[in-house]
Amino acid sequence: MPKRHYPPAKRRYEQRHPTVSFRCQDREEYEFISEMAKRHGMSKAQYVKQALYKGIKECDRAYWKGYRQGFLSGVKQAYQRFAFFYICSRCGELIIAPRSSEPYIEASAYLTKTRGWHHKDCNNPIQRFRIADEHATVLLTHYANEFTVEPLNE
Repeated sequence: MPKRHYPPAKRRYEQRHPTVSFRCQDREEYEFISEMAKRHGMSKAQYVKQALYKGIKECDRAYWKGYRQGFLSGVKQAYQRFAFFYICSRCGELIIAPRSSEPYIEASAYLTKTRGWHHKDCNNPIQRFRIADEHATVLLTHYANEFTVEPLNE
């Protein structure tokens, strides 16, 4: 049987507007979709498209919210577990820095005494670190052995 001939305009329209179709699992599912579409004053196709779009959008939003919360928690835990601490040689306050591969207790004592490690501004011992990856940016604040982590909207 030969293929059916479609005019060029119909072929162009079909290429620009591809079709997606599916079968309902049962009559109950079909009636639910029909009822909801009627209730919202839409065709079944419009209702399914909108529900799918909103569902994906909400799922994506929830995913990234969870990702950011996990990232914030992970950053805070990492700094609390794997941080390199040393004492300011001027005011005696604790300073946090990335952990070194050397024995860091000996290194911190040596560098504080011999090199005079101290805060950039000894009158302001609050330290802030901006930490980012491709999906989230946070501000880690360290003051008097207290950590706070807050998201930055960029």
